[in-house]
Amino acid sequence: MHDGGLPPMSDSFDLEQSSWTFKAFPALVLFNTQLPLLDKNALKVNLAAVPKPTHDAAWWGARTNTFNFKEEDQVPTEQFNRIIWAGLMGDKPYPTLRSGLDFRQNRAALLKSITSEPSMTEPHAGSGSK
Repeated sequence: MHDGGLPPMSDSFDLEQSSWTFKAFPALVLFNTQLPLLDKNALKVNLAAVPKPTHDAAWWGARTNTFNFKEEDQVPTEQFNRIIWAGLMGDKPYPTLRSGLDFRQNRAALLKSITSEPSMTEPHAGSGSK
């Protein structure tokens, strides 16, 4: 959700460490792009597991060509969210009601209590939503 209230990750790094290793691996969805990724064969990528794009760049570009991506916070949030939804979910109705769940308190218990995906258009039972 939001990490602004969490302690910094600086404790995760030991500046006194004499040697360490890290291997970056591209996100699977990037293997559907024309980006010059590392050798796909050397990476042992299961190409069947690579997510397929829902639309091509022209589709996304046509819907976002008036947006200002040059500066932060200049894209109209509601309009952008609806474009993302339509692009990924197709004809599935855009969610209009929130579940009312507050994941800031007792997050682990709330997540555990959800046994199936709640409807995105109906309030979650027992949430207090009207």
